[in-house]
Amino acid sequence: MAGLTVKVDKRLFEQRIDALLAGLSDARSLMQVWGEIAVTSIQENFEQGGRPQKWQPLPPVTISMKGHDRALIGRTGNLARVGYRAASDHVVIGTNPASKDYAAIQHFGGMAGRNRKVKIPARPFMLLQDEDVVEMEQVSRAYLQRIGGAV
Repeated sequence: MAGLTVKVDKRLFEQRIDALLAGLSDARSLMQVWGEIAVTSIQENFEQGGRPQKWQPLPPVTISMKGHDRALIGRTGNLARVGYRAASDHVVIGTNPASKDYAAIQHFGGMAGRNRKVKIPARPFMLLQDEDVVEMEQVSRAYLQRIGGAV
């Protein structure tokens, strides 16, 4: 009976796995790219007045108080000041700290004001779009290829 002997050299595989593990132990550069993608997308949400669906329009009394009809854009503009902080294994995306209480009621909606008598409609602004997720997947693949070779 004729036989075939196959010898597998796993050194290259082990080198690539080691490189991947080392690169994943501090993926801060990837997290920074994710942060940039997210912030750009959220800023576009403000520019378009809501995505993928437009936010509910402001009532006339609010427009007269604000002097304009742009939802979520107040006197200071703090809510639209979105930023990120990248770490080695995650990224935190958020609004200006001065807006933290205001941000939640605007994003999720609910009762606000004196004695909680004013109903604020949800205007979700901290959203990523489907194309953002696709872009994050693409940069993640490129990152993995760069740190570990062909993946």
